[in-house]
Amino acid sequence: MMVALGAANAQERPFFSAYKSNTICSDPNGHIYLASDEAVEKFDGEGRKMNAYSNPSLGNITCVDSRIPSKILVFRKESGLITLLSSELTEISPALRLFDKGWMNIGLAAMGGSDRIVLYDEVKRSIIITDLSLTTISATDITFPEGFRATDLQVIPNNYIALTDTAMGVCLLDHFGTFEKYIPLQHLTSARFYKNCFFYLQKGNLYKYSLPTETTPLAIEEIVLGTVLDMRDFIVLGTGLYYIGSDGEAGKLEVSY
Repeated sequence: MMVALGAANAQERPFFSAYKSNTICSDPNGHIYLASDEAVEKFDGEGRKMNAYSNPSLGNITCVDSRIPSKILVFRKESGLITLLSSELTEISPALRLFDKGWMNIGLAAMGGSDRIVLYDEVKRSIIITDLSLTTISATDITFPEGFRATDLQVIPNNYIALTDTAMGVCLLDHFGTFEKYIPLQHLTSARFYKNCFFYLQKGNLYKYSLPTETTPLAIEEIVLGTVLDMRDFIVLGTGLYYIGSDGEAGKLEVSY
């Protein structure tokens, strides 16, 4: 897979995966995780494979959250299952069964901390926070902008929750799931948070967007890369842009942000 760049200081390196990947994420230790329908693979920052996990009997993998390296969450929407993996990508305990709790419409899931799970009910349009046994801690209905349909859930620094609709933008919620801010951005390919910024792909460009602080407003800072083609998903980690192309192949670009 080729990626066309408008930045002369970008250098491409491939990842060698046994699968065609759908999503990509990282952990605080600098490891990269690629997820396909059937497997999760763990790599070091240079693309060398470290571990792999697969359990096809549980159904297709929808998404993976590796923010807590000792409790990597694997969510399977169609079968209503959540599996927690160790840092070696072994199952810690039997799968958590959402359907047994009456949660038939959970579309997104992520870790809310070392002892919490965040769920998004896409019919009720609510955030459900549970402990690791799926006991409910809180449930909050969200009033979204008209037409907003969440396609991605991330828990970002300070345990804030970000819901992204790639057609409309990003909604920021507090750690209880209470709506705080809407960032209108149209036609996103993907949006990923890193430190106090988030990066997003839009119409072939990669943008860096600063989150607000007590003294600075929320604002676009710069285009990091121009004419970035064929990317399905990506993450930013240090000076690396790790990505999955529309063909399912993964790679790394060394970029100065």
